[in-house]
Amino acid sequence: RSQSSPFPIQTTMADELNLTIFHPPSSKTDAISLSPSTTLSDLSSFASAILGLDDSIVISKDSFASLPLLFSPTNAAADGSKSLGQCGIANGDLLSVMTKSEFDQLRNSAATNRGSPARQRQRTGPPAAAAPGGLDFSALLGSAAAQPASSTNNNNNGTANNNGGLTFNIQGLLAASNANNGSSATSSQKNPPVQWDGMHLDDAISRNPDPHNLMTILTNTSRHPNLLKELNYHNPAMYKKLMSANNDISKMAAIWRESTMKSTTS
Repeated sequence: RSQSSPFPIQTTMADELNLTIFHPPSSKTDAISLSPSTTLSDLSSFASAILGLDDSIVISKDSFASLPLLFSPTNAAADGSKSLGQCGIANGDLLSVMTKSEFDQLRNSAATNRGSPARQRQRTGPPAAAAPGGLDFSALLGSAAAQPASSTNNNNNGTANNNGGLTFNIQGLLAASNANNGSSATSSQKNPPVQWDGMHLDDAISRNPDPHNLMTILTNTSRHPNLLKELNYHNPAMYKKLMSANNDISKMAAIWRESTMKSTTS
C-alpha cells in the first residue's frame, strides 16, 4: 500500500480502505488506510490528528456540497458507532473535513449571500451545479476564484459511486490529457491554465489537456499544495518521473506527453 495508517488497526491489505482526507480551508490533503469496521468516531479522531485540527470536526463524503453530513458532533451519539462499511465508504473515497466552527461560518456565509448575482460570480470551485443546499467556500478561502472553464468540456473523469464517494479513473484522465497535446507550445500561449483554489487532481487533468498548462498548475505548490500529493498517491510512478525533471515545466510536459501516449497505445 502507498501509505500506512499511523494507528494500530489490525487488518489485511485486501480489506483496507485507502481514503483521501481533504481540508478545504487550507487545501491540505493526506491519505489514510483504515479497516471497514472503523467507526465514524474513530475516523473523526484520526482525521483530526492527521490534519492537525484541534476543534471538533464535521465530515462529508466528496465535498460539503454533498449534504447531509457523514459525521458531525451533533450526530456523534447516534451515528458515531457506525462503521465505515455500514456508511457505504468505499476504497478510494474522498472525505472532506472541517472544524465545526469553520463549517458554521461557511453555512452562515452561504445563507447570507445566497441569491446574490455578484456573490455567485465569486464562487470558488468547479462549474458543475451543486446539490440543493450546497455551500460556498470563498468566505474561508479568502481569495477571488479564477473563472472555471466552459461546460462544453465538462467531462467527469472521477466516477461517483451510489453513495457520493469519489474514485479516480487515472488512466481515463491520462487519455483525456493526451487528446489535444499536438500543439502544446502554441496553445499554452493562447489558452492559459484552467485552475481555481482547492481544485482536485482529476479536475486539473481533465480541464487542462495541454501538458504544459497542466505542469504549470502542478508546480504551483503555493496555490495547489495538494495536487502533487494526490498524484503521488494515485500514480507514484508518474510522480517520480515528473520530479526527476526538477520543476522544468517543458521537460515535465514532455514526460507527461510521452507517458500518456504510451498508456493510450499500449
